[in-house]
Amino acid sequence: MLIDPEEVKADPEAWACIGAEETKLIDYTPGRFACQKLVRRKYVRKDARHLPPVTAPLHTLQDRCIATPRLLAHTAASHFELHLPYYRIAQMYARQGMPIERQTLGGWMGMAHEASGLIIEQIKRDVFADGYVQGDETPVKYQDPARQGVCGTGYLWVCHNPVRNISLFVWRTSRATASLESIVPPDFKGIIQCDGYSAYESFAGSPARAGRIELAGCLAHMRRRFFEAQAEGADPQW
Repeated sequence: MLIDPEEVKADPEAWACIGAEETKLIDYTPGRFACQKLVRRKYVRKDARHLPPVTAPLHTLQDRCIATPRLLAHTAASHFELHLPYYRIAQMYARQGMPIERQTLGGWMGMAHEASGLIIEQIKRDVFADGYVQGDETPVKYQDPARQGVCGTGYLWVCHNPVRNISLFVWRTSRATASLESIVPPDFKGIIQCDGYSAYESFAGSPARAGRIELAGCLAHMRRRFFEAQAEGADPQW
């Protein structure tokens, strides 16, 4: 952007440019929606025109959903990474000229999850590949359609491989041992580092897992006990 002084613009012939002062600013271009047209041409064999024509197939996701992978990725990042509810994402899209119902957004995310199944399975294999996993679960309130006006409590189970520095996040509505059974592969053998929650002990001691899993304690939880003991007792003062 070129900006000249008012006196120069009033009489440009009387002035000579001898240089310029440059100032860099950070700008932002709002997102915009566009229509992407997929053209799949039909062909027939020249020597067999009586046979049905052939057409390139649509990707399974495109056959069921009008959103492109880029729009699905943006919606997923807004909802799962930035924790924006669907109704707020719908409001954002509406302001940009594309009204989309939040029920539609939720359906899109379900389809995206199905389409990402192979990637998710590979991440899971990599997380449990080295025989050492750090596990934890955190409660998350969620809206349960079966319980009007009351939020249910679900759990986001996290399995982290510190060797490869990759993590697997799994949503479950329960904190029971059955959730661990559904997450940890049946052939896993190694160390699970966790807190003292009883579900891990029950899981590691089950007949199907006995002798295959070793539990390691969490040093952060152990450190916390020292500070709690210091606050509760007059001495010794560590």
